[in-house]
Amino acid sequence: ANTIKDICRRPKDYVFRMGGEEFGVFILSLSKQDSQNIAEQICVAVQDKKIEHSASKVSKYVSISIGIVCSLVEEGLDARSFVHTSDEMLYKAKQNGRNRYEI
Repeated sequence: ANTIKDICRRPKDYVFRMGGEEFGVFILSLSKQDSQNIAEQICVAVQDKKIEHSASKVSKYVSISIGIVCSLVEEGLDARSFVHTSDEMLYKAKQNGRNRYEI
């Protein structure tokens, strides 16, 4: 959580625990490309911590998978749809190899 907070530290960035090992990040006013850049920074920062994860079958270190949803207010994506779509992208990232993001 602290690694994510270190990257997402603008006044309008909001990092929160969704449950278990899942975290959410609301980042306002970013383009799709900027969102991808931040996701990449988070993946690299967590990977660089080299936190051992002996129970993992994927990597000996903790990694992070990220689901990204970019939406304009005008698109009318309600909170439930937003969370559902980001969760779908998260699981897509996990299915496609983990330690990555999907958008």
